[in-house]
Amino acid sequence: MNFMAKCLIFFLNVVMASLVVTPSPTIAAESAPAPSRSIKKASKLAAKGAQSSGALKVLASWQVIGSAGKGATMGTRAESYAASGILFQSAPSQWKLKIDTTEIPVTFQWGEAGVDSVLTAERADLLKVFSIELSDEDRKFFAESSEQTALLMTEGVRMTLGRAPSRQMDTIYRSPSEGLFLVKGTLTLVR
Repeated sequence: MNFMAKCLIFFLNVVMASLVVTPSPTIAAESAPAPSRSIKKASKLAAKGAQSSGALKVLASWQVIGSAGKGATMGTRAESYAASGILFQSAPSQWKLKIDTTEIPVTFQWGEAGVDSVLTAERADLLKVFSIELSDEDRKFFAESSEQTALLMTEGVRMTLGRAPSRQMDTIYRSPSEGLFLVKGTLTLVR
């Protein structure tokens, strides 16, 4: 019979592999395999915690729009802000958003196949992470209102976490009082 060189080598490899796969139980017990270096490296990455390489960098942009003046002379004033932040997994099913030194718990759903990711957080937490203080009129409104109105601050706000900057901003807070106090924001993944 005429074997090609490749066939003969392949045949020999199969035979050698079958010999290595079946070691005797006494040899396996005496010489345990040394731990792999790749396992050690993986455990060091996990030990870093919140700032590990698994964290997602985000850019937060938000705008505060308030009313200025009253009656016929009423107008609006707008202030725009931007800050970099980190979205990280703090436990197997818990996520946190950190901007500057403030971090808040969030719910995060990763978008797949062209769908944007979604982040949900309580309204009061988002205002806290963006360092926004309510207007005097709104503070007074909440102090005088019922518990049902106060639940507005614990309501979940859904924000799209896009891969590209967007001019469309999600409404984080709209004043329930007569004066205009509006907060809009957007989150973008940073590559």
